[in-house]
Amino acid sequence: MALLVDTSFWFALLDPADRNHSPARSLAGRLRRGELGRAVTSDFVLNELANLMSRGWGTQKGADGVARLLDSDVETVFVNRSLFAEGLEVLRRDGRPRFSLTDAVTVALARSRSIETVATFDREFDRYVKRVPAG
Repeated sequence: MALLVDTSFWFALLDPADRNHSPARSLAGRLRRGELGRAVTSDFVLNELANLMSRGWGTQKGADGVARLLDSDVETVFVNRSLFAEGLEVLRRDGRPRFSLTDAVTVALARSRSIETVATFDREFDRYVKRVPAG
């Protein structure tokens, strides 16, 4: 069993001022205890996270935050040409302005790994996968 982890979860976990920080911490505890399976993320998600963190906290903090995740037990999938193409196709079909290429690649990754649940606060995923926390 695996749980795909999206940018909004990582950002909320790392930012104590984020409105979703408390539920992110709770979910992180469940992940550490193995209740939700193995955490999986992608280089696209980490890129998006580094950009968000760098804008708000500076490049050094952005790079350090992503480096900590790379050095953790989280499995990072590096997007290949096939997964990228699948993501582009999901993006084309979706058509919503708030649904990004990173979101679409995350959906493609979930499909390729038969992962049904994503840790995210982004409701844009609701049409594709289960979301935890669901709120």
